Amino acid sequence: MEENKKILNELLQGWKKLNIEIKTKKKVDMDLFKDMFARTYSLLSDAAEDDKVSKESVEIVAEAYLFANTENKMLDSKYLAALVLTERMLNCYAFSSAADSSGVSTVYILDLRKEVKINFNNVSESMNLLESAFEANYWNNFSD
Repeated sequence: MEENKKILNELLQGWKKLNIEIKTKKKVDMDLFKDMFARTYSLLSDAAEDDKVSKESVEIVAEAYLFANTENKMLDSKYLAALVLTERMLNCYAFSSAADSSGVSTVYILDLRKEVKINFNNVSESMNLLESAFEANYWNNFSD
């Protein structure tokens, strides 16, 4: 029980740190993000099987939600990818009544009219796919 509280506190503090970094420095420690994302995904996917989220987990979801909804047009594509990946994970596992156990989701990028299939179990690959799509969109805006 104490170990579980320690883990939940580490997750909460990690998301708080990510929120502070992105708002003040306009960047994110990607190693910390990947760790927090993977651990939060594991927590939420386990909770989805039980059909409930613990009271302690709600604060973590709230901090991750604040991170995912950071608004800043000047963010690099890799940070934007982190925001979108987090938002998609929360929508699939924290806010949906029917969580998909496959760990796969699709993000539709309106400007590119393109779908990107992401896998929550492979954060690095999903980040690369989203980052590449956002980079392509960035360069397409110059060619118009």
